[in-house]
Amino acid sequence: MWLHCLALAHFAQAAPHRAWTIESWRVVDYDWEALNTTRAAAVASGVFTPSHNAVTGIKVWRDRVFVTVPRWMTGVPSTLNQVVDGALRPLPVNVSYVQSMEIDLEGRMWIVDVGRKYFHDDSVPTVNGPARLVLFDLSTDSVVDIFEFPDSVVPYNSSFLNDIALTGNETAVISDAGGDGALVVLDLAARTTFRFVDKSTSAEADVTFVIGGVDYGNQTFTTPTDGIAYNPCDDHVYYCALQGLTLFKVPRAALFSFDVDTAAASVSIAARKTSPADGMTFAANGRLFTGGITDPDDTVYFFDFGISRRDNFPIYDDSNNVLARRQWWADTFAFNDTDLFWTTNHLDQFLTSTMDFGPASSPNFEIHRANVGSPSYLHGCSL
Repeated sequence: MWLHCLALAHFAQAAPHRAWTIESWRVVDYDWEALNTTRAAAVASGVFTPSHNAVTGIKVWRDRVFVTVPRWMTGVPSTLNQVVDGALRPLPVNVSYVQSMEIDLEGRMWIVDVGRKYFHDDSVPTVNGPARLVLFDLSTDSVVDIFEFPDSVVPYNSSFLNDIALTGNETAVISDAGGDGALVVLDLAARTTFRFVDKSTSAEADVTFVIGGVDYGNQTFTTPTDGIAYNPCDDHVYYCALQGLTLFKVPRAALFSFDVDTAAASVSIAARKTSPADGMTFAANGRLFTGGITDPDDTVYFFDFGISRRDNFPIYDDSNNVLARRQWWADTFAFNDTDLFWTTNHLDQFLTSTMDFGPASSPNFEIHRANVGSPSYLHGCSL
């Protein structure tokens, strides 16, 4: 059974930087009535394998909280869901596998359908297919647009579209964590897309992971470009590899030139890190929020990247930048007004099949919240 800590009845504002847990699960569970089955039947048929389900992505719109469950393996009943009374209720949209999404100011969810699935499951063949961007109107719960990425931009048999940042009303940049890594640039209005591959999008092979006292070395988590965020205050896209300690940035205009050489010549180092990170996001005030996966205190940090901030400076070196501690693998971030939400999921344990789902275990997957005094980057720069 799932462990449900706090219902999301409403979103009252809290004191800045006081973080607390709003949802918590030992084992992910679903709204089985909405799925027209029972938990027991789903387990018996193989539709639901509890140990194959992890909460990763999160976005919030009004009083609705949405989360994703990756289809890395079989046995995931629904990949895109709304959290309702602690259970995951499927969103009424036909998608194969969703890792992440974003919600624009018009209430449209930009859903990144990976297209591929089961590529972390040795018991079955990987299912390959085209990746898509599905635009879903939350006010009507209906699909309003679908863009299918060509194989030449998002390879059908090797890509892993991971995270998304919106850079304008109809534009986005998506990280591709498959292969050697890439940034995928999309102008939805123009129906134009572009793949940017550069040494900055690859993994840093010598970076090692020690998490919770376990030394995973440098061969366990080798993911390239993963976290991505858009800073409206300097009009740059920031990105980093999961296996990496370098935070890069590139001007939005350079990416949307749709020219590899122009974009590559414009890449610079924004910061040097002391810990790998997964997801990240910007607030409208130019503040970046991200986690420290190998930080001894499992910390979520914030860093100011205002217009005048110097490049190539060290981060994770100031205790004044701590938003919350004991956040084991901070995965994805979301905003609702001036409140920041994020997921934690012990992903190192999940991906190495060492997670304890037993009845005496602590929660494995959580959603946290804190008031940070600024809305999301989608509102534009408010310096």
